[in-house]
Amino acid sequence: LGSRIARLDQVTFQAKLGSVGAKIRRVDQLARALAPAAGVSVELASQVALLCKMDLDALIVFEFPELQGLMGRFYALAEGLPAEVADAIADHYKPTGASDAPAPTALASVVAVADRADTLVGCFGIGLVPTGSADPFALRRATLSLVRTAVDGAIDVDITALLAAAYDGFPEGVLAPRAEVLAQLDDFVRARLRAYYRERFPGDVVDACVGAWPGGSLRDVQARIVAVDAFRTRPEFDALAGAPPRSHHIPNAAALSADISALL
Repeated sequence: LGSRIARLDQVTFQAKLGSVGAKIRRVDQLARALAPAAGVSVELASQVALLCKMDLDALIVFEFPELQGLMGRFYALAEGLPAEVADAIADHYKPTGASDAPAPTALASVVAVADRADTLVGCFGIGLVPTGSADPFALRRATLSLVRTAVDGAIDVDITALLAAAYDGFPEGVLAPRAEVLAQLDDFVRARLRAYYRERFPGDVVDACVGAWPGGSLRDVQARIVAVDAFRTRPEFDALAGAPPRSHHIPNAAALSADISALL
């Protein structure tokens, strides 16, 4: 396994962001930082992070990219590593799509979150921001995977702290200024949250709650939306929502969402 990891320094992740080897070292650093709050062993999180891309130099994965992660699991088991480590290597790619469940364990989720945060920050930091239908690094899907991991998976995600920590893992001078990159990512995350939740809740509720959300826990966003949507059915809602002038409905709804979600 050590030779496979070493060869990843020769595999390019992105020209300006360096090799896959450099990426997994950043993911390792971030996973170590996330592990304690998730109730995960730092040592196990580090082991999975360092091994999670080891199969990318395998010819079979080159020919059949859909086997990435699955082959990593096979190699880990063949080397006698614990099943929880091998499973986490495969599962850190989850969810791979809308119909796929998030990673089932906290160990896999910690590495999944670290991996996606590194990709998001790196790409935004060098100007690879999705435009229209162009999203070559699947950054929209990566962001929704973070949301799904938080609200449907094994761990919550403090998205603000996560992205800030991911930025700090890059060498100085590689990325655009920190405040600029994190502000762009905040806007991007909020846009993805709005798109995701508008499929499940009224648009005005989603806009108000996402607008009032101060950042941080992704589970908190959902709690706010659920609370305000439930409160709309109560008689007190009309009295509170109707009090401000109609022209100020949206700003006041944002403030109202914070108050209601704090009370319920």
